[in-house]
Amino acid sequence: MTNDLALPIGQKVTLPGHFDVPVMLEDARMLGGGFECRFRLPDGSLEDAVIPFEGAASLAKSVQLSTTSVHPANTEKIRLLVESARIRLAYTYDHQFAVSMSGIRTFPHQIEAVFRDKI
Repeated sequence: MTNDLALPIGQKVTLPGHFDVPVMLEDARMLGGGFECRFRLPDGSLEDAVIPFEGAASLAKSVQLSTTSVHPANTEKIRLLVESARIRLAYTYDHQFAVSMSGIRTFPHQIEAVFRDKI
């Protein structure tokens, strides 16, 4: 094998002799008889492994392509999320928000009696 072997840094690979799950190849450094590689496991931890040139060649071929598909978002759920955030933030600035949104006409003395401590 030659030194110009392009390893798939930053991509998910399978390495059956070392890991039983697909891992992310973070970094590779050439050694005398192979490569010293750093892998990120699915739980986020890092592990090092030394692989020979033959293993590096198979590693370059075992790149897993991402098969994530994009689905359109549910617009009603997004609207509800935004509305809930708006209401939560509005109450932060206006303690009488529920009263003003209820549609009930209040008199000043009623508001004063309820919200005396909060105003």
